[in-house]
Amino acid sequence: MSNERRKIRDRNKQVSRLPVDAERLNMGNTYSSAPEYYYDIEFTCCDCGKPERWSAAQQKWWYEEAGGYFFASAVRCRDCRARERERKREARIGAGHRSPQD
Repeated sequence: MSNERRKIRDRNKQVSRLPVDAERLNMGNTYSSAPEYYYDIEFTCCDCGKPERWSAAQQKWWYEEAGGYFFASAVRCRDCRARERERKREARIGAGHRSPQD
């Protein structure tokens, strides 16, 4: 891990953290143990290059409520995620897999 990433992560650990409910995580087939806390994660959007933050609260919702795979991470900002969802929806409609009302 680069020194810059480590600095950001250390700074975020001091600011916000939420406890992990390990019983609700989808850890897949791994020997890894669940972390104790979620911390804000700063990342750069893979589509537009905009710096973003994936908050501890958003992570908790994604992993524990939505059942997201624990080793997955945010890579797109909200605007680019919305554009990607729309692009996929239009592709499914164009391929005849869904009707426009879905």
